[in-house]
This record gives sequence, C-alpha cells and structure tokens, in this order.
Amino acid sequence: MKPSRFQVVAFALSLALLLGLYGFASYQQSEKLYKHAVTVTFKSGTSDTQIGVVDKSFKGLAKLKMVRSYEWGVVDDAKDPDHVKHVYVFTFGDKNDLPLYGASPEHQAHMKVGAEYIEAVSAVQYFQQ
Repeated sequence: MKPSRFQVVAFALSLALLLGLYGFASYQQSEKLYKHAVTVTFKSGTSDTQIGVVDKSFKGLAKLKMVRSYEWGVVDDAKDPDHVKHVYVFTFGDKNDLPLYGASPEHQAHMKVGAEYIEAVSAVQYFQQ
C-alpha cells in the first residue's frame, strides 16, 4: 500500500521540525554565555556621589569589545540594611574573554577607582544555563 500524499507531506514536515529543534538545541548548548558577577560592599557613610563614581567606572568597562552585555543593580538585603551593596554583571561570549578583560588597561585603571570607599569585593563566574 502506497502512502498518501498527505502522509508523505506530514512525515516530511515532522522530520524537518525534529531536525530543526535538534539543531536549535545543539546551537543553544554551544552558545552558553560566560558571566562575571561582582558584588561591591561600600563602607558605611559613603555618599551617593562617591558610589556613583564607582558605578560609572563599572559601566565604562561595558564598552570593552569582549563584553557582550552588562547590567547592574543594588542588593536588596533586609538582613544587612547598614551596608550598601551593588552587583555588576558582565556577559562574555567565551570563558577566555575574562582574562583579556582583566588585563585590559581600562580594567587595571578601574580597580583603583573608589578603593577608599569599598569595604569588600567578591566575584563569581559561571556559564549561563
């Protein structure tokens, strides 16, 4: 018994859809972005203007060619309301971009900006899931 034209077209469309989904899933797995998140805790008494200088310096790093995207925000920590903490997140296309970013003259100069206002800095890196 020969399949009908409808059955052949339905099979072809199903196969194309499955192959397309497989290709998209493979593409997504190979394109996991690398994130670098920095949390800065400012010393008590640091003014908004002084914090703004640090914020502006971080934002300037987003212009580096290896940075794909940048975002930042203020930590909402009811357990520690006396400390102002900001988080700065940089996205890279590849894990190998982070050392280039860190060694850049712009980053080296940035590390000195506002140092007198900063109590603590922590950073984590991860692949976006």
